[in-house]
Amino acid sequence: MRARPYWVWPDTAHDKVVVANSGGASFSIIDPVSLQTEKTLSVEGDPIGFEFWDEERTLFFADYLKNKVLCVSADDGQTKWKDESLNAPIWVALDKAGGRLFVAESGANAVVVLDARTGAFQSRVKVGSSPTGLLVSNASGHWVVMNHLSNTLAVYRLSDLGLAKELPVGKNPVGGLLSPDGMTLAVSLSGDDSVALLESGFRRQRHRR
Repeated sequence: MRARPYWVWPDTAHDKVVVANSGGASFSIIDPVSLQTEKTLSVEGDPIGFEFWDEERTLFFADYLKNKVLCVSADDGQTKWKDESLNAPIWVALDKAGGRLFVAESGANAVVVLDARTGAFQSRVKVGSSPTGLLVSNASGHWVVMNHLSNTLAVYRLSDLGLAKELPVGKNPVGGLLSPDGMTLAVSLSGDDSVALLESGFRRQRHRR
């Protein structure tokens, strides 16, 4: 399999950009000014969705094909912990305030919550069909999952993991981006070739093609 860049994350503490190389079992550390690769971190799994915890110098990522989630050092790529019990984990999201890692388990229609530092299992929440995109907002106190085959977006409370609301958003939502205050969300819709923009705490919705 040829390596291809799949996802990026800013390392603001060191003015670098981290890129997941799907099919290459590695991450590239890139200088955003020169665009030169300064370092390549070889890792045990094949990263797709990932999160970077800058304060802990840690990368979390899902290896969808090998059914595992890994936590590795952002300095040398060494594995800190891994969970190989999940069914097609495809995306991860970090709750920094709670020290928890949320994992979209697309093969089980669930989101699994793990201790971010140890990998210990904490909870499993049943969600819609084929969850893909996953986001956490400590600012709003919610976590959000995009249910790819249910064509919905679901918002849950961080406090008790309970469902706050579920909304139809369009065909095949796959991922999204939250505003810093957690009140506005852009969702990519692969089945509609469009983007849904949910504003004012997700009460107002617009679509752009």
